[in-house]
Amino acid sequence: MSNLLKLKSILDFPKKIVLLVHQLPDGDALGSGLALANFFQCIGSNTTVISPTECPYFLRWMNGFDKILIADNNRIKTVYETIKQADIICCVDFSSLNRVEKLCDIIKDSTAVKIVIDHHMNPEDFGDIYLWDPKAAATAEIIFQLIVDLDKKELINMDIANCLYAAIVTDTNSFKNPNTTSKSHLIAANLIDIGVKTESIMRLLYSTNTLNKLKFLGFALSERLKIWDEYKVAGFFIKSEDLKTFDLKSGDTDILISHAMSLENILVTILVTEKDNTVKISFRSVGDIAVNKWSNEYFGGGGHKNAAGATCNMSLEEATEKIELLIKEQMQPFYSPNCCLINSNNSKTD
Repeated sequence: MSNLLKLKSILDFPKKIVLLVHQLPDGDALGSGLALANFFQCIGSNTTVISPTECPYFLRWMNGFDKILIADNNRIKTVYETIKQADIICCVDFSSLNRVEKLCDIIKDSTAVKIVIDHHMNPEDFGDIYLWDPKAAATAEIIFQLIVDLDKKELINMDIANCLYAAIVTDTNSFKNPNTTSKSHLIAANLIDIGVKTESIMRLLYSTNTLNKLKFLGFALSERLKIWDEYKVAGFFIKSEDLKTFDLKSGDTDILISHAMSLENILVTILVTEKDNTVKISFRSVGDIAVNKWSNEYFGGGGHKNAAGATCNMSLEEATEKIELLIKEQMQPFYSPNCCLINSNNSKTD
């Protein structure tokens, strides 16, 4: 029996469903998770979305955001009880249990049917049903196709469509990343036909900055940006005290990596953010530079060829030293100090 047929049979009757997103969820994780939650509710299932950590405040407009159960110290017992009572656990936008922090063991030990919906490489073998497509630009694309394959496209209302569109926009960097495909655009077109207002979504995603966030951007550009010209690498290194000084919310630092990538001749950008004795590291690259291998080999993380990341228990100073070593080891063989941008066929461009 195919995974789709298995899923159809499971969803024939209302269920208690937990939708779990990864720690520090991004636009794809939340957009996909909330879209699927809204869909499951449309077919009569009792659905709860759980996040291991706080969620980006700029996505608060998504329907169901205010009902997300955060697995912090105050609510961890409620989270555990909700997971124990679930008939189905959907793992959305991740396929490695280390992405859910302290919820790893309870998910692994649960007797609920585990459905893994993801597009990241190298999935772990912990689920019962896998809807996995590494060619998908965003997990939202898989969810849209799932709803279509279940013959339920007519149930895609504005709440679902808006979440899916925002998820695709954020994970493709507004359709600029190399993971963007014709299918990405076709699904986006379908969502627009359903009624998504692209200008409104773009404004909600990118034009709702607080004054503190803009002040922080100026500070980070002047005080926290480091450029390795000879290696064509730029990085931001953000201290815990910076987050407190500017009263930043989850997701407020993400904008920095795009600003670093906008620098002329830069091939790799890195964002390191220190918080609560851990560091979150994000990598972006162009062309054939596979930063997912860097993330995995140096920091135990993962991701896509040109977009990857990790969360590590180390100090900002340790992470900085390790990244400087990484840059010298990985970039020196490919790029000389006088090198310009290199395209995918290894020829120089002026």
